[in-house]
Amino acid sequence: MEKRDILVIFGPTASGKSKLATQIASKHKSAIINFDSLQVYKDLKILTDRPDDEICKKFDHRLYGMLKGNESCSAAIWLEKAEHEINNCFDNKLLPIVVGGTGLYLKALMDGLSEIPSIKKI
Repeated sequence: MEKRDILVIFGPTASGKSKLATQIASKHKSAIINFDSLQVYKDLKILTDRPDDEICKKFDHRLYGMLKGNESCSAAIWLEKAEHEINNCFDNKLLPIVVGGTGLYLKALMDGLSEIPSIKKI
């Protein structure tokens, strides 16, 4: 992915990240992109302090509640989806506001992921 500036809000659960993101989004044409490994799941809304439906309708939220509880999401899967959403923001002249607390996802976004070598069958 081409290196471009994005706004990152990183911190622990219930620390005000989402509130700050919506305050910024109210002043800029933007999209709020989740990088919390639990907020990708539909059924973990309360446990993860995910923004409520009213806020999600008022501001463009992406990668929140996108998976059922029995689906898996690795850092590689999240990164592919996040890069797509960030590029979509750039294509549409939106400020990508990436919000969450999963350090591995943030590191993957900033530095990429190491290639996993194929394993030779014996």
